[in-house]
Amino acid sequence: MIIAIDGPTASGKSRLGKNLSDKLKIDFVDSGKLYRIIAYLYKNSNSNLNKFLKSKNWDEEFKRDDFNDDDLYSPEVSDISSKISTNKEVRKIVTDYLRKLAKKNNLIVAGRDIGTVVFKNADLKIFLTAEENEREKRRLKQLLEKGYSDDKIDRELFIRDKRDSRRKIAPLKPAKDAIIIDNTNLKKEETLNIVLNEMKRRGIIWRKFWEKLSI
Repeated sequence: MIIAIDGPTASGKSRLGKNLSDKLKIDFVDSGKLYRIIAYLYKNSNSNLNKFLKSKNWDEEFKRDDFNDDDLYSPEVSDISSKISTNKEVRKIVTDYLRKLAKKNNLIVAGRDIGTVVFKNADLKIFLTAEENEREKRRLKQLLEKGYSDDKIDRELFIRDKRDSRRKIAPLKPAKDAIIIDNTNLKKEETLNIVLNEMKRRGIIWRKFWEKLSI
């Protein structure tokens, strides 16, 4: 089973993915973090992008657990990540890795092109969104908690979304068969329950398992 979660910055993709993972006992992968790992390592390298990409065993790099989230989610790495995500080879590295994981396990994957490109035949596709003001507040809170100032919010948040929605390769957009959820005014539990109820309606969650969820 594959559950694809897409959406713009600070729409709650990772939070929903983690909540679903906890509830369903299915592995969760944030594809954005994979791009950030590439961006962070590239930032600290001295080679051009193509040479750099060929110099790494990405299956091993993605499995590392020694990356600091404060580094990976800094505004600088966010900007580099968005820029290199337009590179075909970068996207291939991440897509191939995710598809390998999905051959072995049920998987919940969050990103920006999961339902439209990476897993076109996902069992469930979700596109999360929220009003810009709400997403800005969420992102501001995240950055302030990490010690960054708020003067980069508009630039870091909305330039990334505009860049990603206009790129020729795997643009940010809902899949035609995705459930679109605007969670501007929803609590995280409400968003989770919308998804779980949709899974029940479609028969993705079977009765005995549903009864154990106790939602």
